[in-house]
Amino acid sequence: ACLHHVVVDTDGWGSLRAVILTVQLDRGGLVLATGDKVAIEMPGGGPLLEDLVLHASHSASNSEFELRNGVDGAARTLATGHWKQQSADLAVDIDDISLRPLGAMVSRRALGFENARASLHVSVAIERPAWRADYSFAGRIRGFDILHPALDRIPWRNQDVSLRLNGRVDMPTKRVDVASGELKTLGATLALKGWIGVLGPPRGSFSLATPRRAPLSCVSLFLAEPTPVQEVLSGLDLEGKLGLNLSIAFDASAWEDLKLDLRLAPVC
Repeated sequence: ACLHHVVVDTDGWGSLRAVILTVQLDRGGLVLATGDKVAIEMPGGGPLLEDLVLHASHSASNSEFELRNGVDGAARTLATGHWKQQSADLAVDIDDISLRPLGAMVSRRALGFENARASLHVSVAIERPAWRADYSFAGRIRGFDILHPALDRIPWRNQDVSLRLNGRVDMPTKRVDVASGELKTLGATLALKGWIGVLGPPRGSFSLATPRRAPLSCVSLFLAEPTPVQEVLSGLDLEGKLGLNLSIAFDASAWEDLKLDLRLAPVC
């Protein structure tokens, strides 16, 4: 069967549009394929990704999909997934896309995505019988603006934040472990690790710290701050290093037992 002008809408979150969708069903299983005119569109913002090609298949023993963009020699795989009886895996590889189409959605969160761009790299390997998965995540958003008046009356322009995580998901215990991670923002590089419960009342424990034996340069930190912050702090004679160690343990069913510890050493 061949379907024309297919639209899959997610009720305010976005839509998938395909000019042509081919469906083949036989004893071997189900196969879906599109031409190169597939787009993911955001409400009020236009296409986030376009010129996509989707191919997916399903059978009793195996399911898989591939999403790529471009045609011929310029084609690049953006996402793949495989599902077998004993295992499954997912990979996402998206580089330097414009987030401008998300502008209407994030403006309600006091964010500006007019010039923002993003990269996303995800890898997940699932052990199906045990329902455990090893994962890696690396994401970056650059060139975005923070416009929240509760933070500052002057917008913070051209911000850059990246996050890298590696760990394991254990569905029997409903827990996500972060074995190692790194957060980069406002000129600081911080190591991250901990865990969080994924079902039921939120609970978990995390630590965020400057790398061991490598505290932050106070001068470099100052120069990486948003322009309004630099203007307020101008005239200060900063020198030395800044070390930070923040740990938090929480359980939403017992907030009175919240544990928070912040240590600064050395200080500017």
